[in-house]
Amino acid sequence: MKKYLLASVALALSLGVAHAGDSKFDGVYGGVNATYGSGKSTDVDVDGFGGGAFGGYGKTFGNWYVGGELNADFSKADGKEGGVTVEKKYSYGIAARAGYLLNDKILGYGVVGWERGKFEAKDATDKVSEELNGIRVGLGVETFVQKNISLRGELNYIDWKGKDDFGNGHEYRANVGVAYHF
Repeated sequence: MKKYLLASVALALSLGVAHAGDSKFDGVYGGVNATYGSGKSTDVDVDGFGGGAFGGYGKTFGNWYVGGELNADFSKADGKEGGVTVEKKYSYGIAARAGYLLNDKILGYGVVGWERGKFEAKDATDKVSEELNGIRVGLGVETFVQKNISLRGELNYIDWKGKDDFGNGHEYRANVGVAYHF
């Protein structure tokens, strides 16, 4: 009986010690964000607001953080030149996040990932749409404001690669979001 009691106490203490070292940033999270994007597509300046959702998983190792994230965004970014209007409709992607805990509530991080976005060009007589692939790099900061709720800000650069009618383009995108950590 003493063996079981000692084993139970040892297990409880080990779980308490393991939990005490966990970071608020460890585990699954999901959230929503507002975006502003500005860039160039097929020689047309495109800018505007949008929004979306994101979710992922992260883990800390000491003060270092590593995680993965999925995102989906809609956009109202558009631009017009020479009778041609270009609109960005939506994008979705996957990214790795790596960073450093500045303290127990603030994380500074970098982002590297892949995105796919739908763009549409139209003039008075024709409309063409294409999905482009892009490489995304960015920097961000996230801070807890409640026990399970964090706010984040992020600046990204996306290098869009197209073919046919769209060619190559780029986008600078600022995100502001709120996340719930499960």
